[in-house]
Amino acid sequence: MPAGPGTLALPLARRARQVTAVEPSLAMVKRLEMHIAEEGISNIRILPEKWEDLSDDEVGEH
Repeated sequence: MPAGPGTLALPLARRARQVTAVEPSLAMVKRLEMHIAEEGISNIRILPEKWEDLSDDEVGEH
């Protein structure tokens, strides 16, 4: 499931140290970035790709 506009990523970011949001749609990435800025959140890393295209290095340790 992609990150979309942040429906899950934003609430998670309020409770977690770091959130990685994977979203291939540039339109959704822009909406997510807008919501992140509006809420003053700084711990979401956006990967503008499909899950299946990510390498282990891009995802990192969780």
